[in-house]
Amino acid sequence: MKSKPVGSEPVSKADLAFAAQRLRLELHNLVLEAFERERVSQSELALRLRKQPSQISRLMAAPGNWTLDTAAHLLYGISGNVVEVTEHDISAAPVRNDVIPDLLLGQSAANAPKPKAEGVVSGASAPKVQFQVSIP
Repeated sequence: MKSKPVGSEPVSKADLAFAAQRLRLELHNLVLEAFERERVSQSELALRLRKQPSQISRLMAAPGNWTLDTAAHLLYGISGNVVEVTEHDISAAPVRNDVIPDLLLGQSAANAPKPKAEGVVSGASAPKVQFQVSIP
């Protein structure tokens, strides 16, 4: 997400899609964690919820476009718990420092050069910083 909504400026479709997908992933992870913690089988859950085992398998496989009722039924059927909803300010989240996979750089892992850098960074107002970077 680029920024929080401001005034009457329309929110981008990409930001709306991001927010919806994040909610789907969070609900799916919550259900999977409960499923693992409670050690309930899919067939047992199917019986509890009066559904076909294939329906439970499909629901557990991926974070589909569940209704809120579906998420609530799954969680309650697994553990007897209900969902507690809170709002999170993602703009306050720490910045991530992800590594870009070689595939996205257009290099195969086998043919990619293996950079190694050593040195000292200094400036007039900055303290000396030593670093060593090695990429296998």
